[in-house]
Parts: sequence; C-alpha cells; structure tokens
Amino acid sequence: MKKYCSIFLLITALACQKESDKVTILHATVEDSRTTLDYPSILWSPDDAIVVNGKTSTAISIYNDGHGADFTLPELTAPYSAVYPASAYATSVRAILPSEQKYVPGGFDPSAALMWGYSEDNPDIRFQCGVALLK
Repeated sequence: MKKYCSIFLLITALACQKESDKVTILHATVEDSRTTLDYPSILWSPDDAIVVNGKTSTAISIYNDGHGADFTLPELTAPYSAVYPASAYATSVRAILPSEQKYVPGGFDPSAALMWGYSEDNPDIRFQCGVALLK
C-alpha cells in the first residue's frame, strides 16, 4: 500500500510541476520603441519588465537592435493588457509614476516612462507612450 501511495504522490507532484511551468511569450514593440534614448528612437533594455494582466514578466529577449522584445510571463489568457514599467502597475485601471525623476545622463528615468499596450487575442503587443519625452 505504501508503494502505491508513494507512486501516486510522485505522479501528482509531477503533474503540478508541469502545470506551473507553462509560460506565455509576448512580442512587444513601440512606435519608435523604448527604453534607452537613442534620439529619435527609444529602445528596449535588458533590465526592462512589464506587467500583463496583473502578472510581471520574468525574462526578456531583445531583437532588432532593441526595437522589439519578447517578454516571458507566467501562463496568461487573452485579452492582454500590458503596462511598462512594471513598477508603475497598481491595478488593472491605475498606474503610478514616481513623483520625482532620477537624472540619467543622455537619457531619461525609465521608471517615469509610462507605456501601455493591449491585444484582444494576439501575442504581439504594440506599446503606446503615455508621457512625452523631451531632449
């Protein structure tokens, strides 16, 4: 009996492990892209993170010289509602920006560069800037 219980517990544990390993890959672009200022372009950076449907990305893969990025997130279902930066996410309808920006030579404070994106059913999300960037 102990042997059968052990086998059952092992199978149950493996089944739970597989369920939690599922991820969603979302492809992110921006109208001039984000986050390192390279006038006039804005490019994705290796330390960028987004929140989609309340879940924070766990990895980023940058392509096209920073103009696009693939974000890995825990398993999600469409529609996809995304916010950048992840630190700005408060609720599904509210974002918070820092009251003061940090000086970044030749660029801007990424925590103050709010962007959002939405996709009904496609994993390709085009982000729109919610703030103006000035040089």
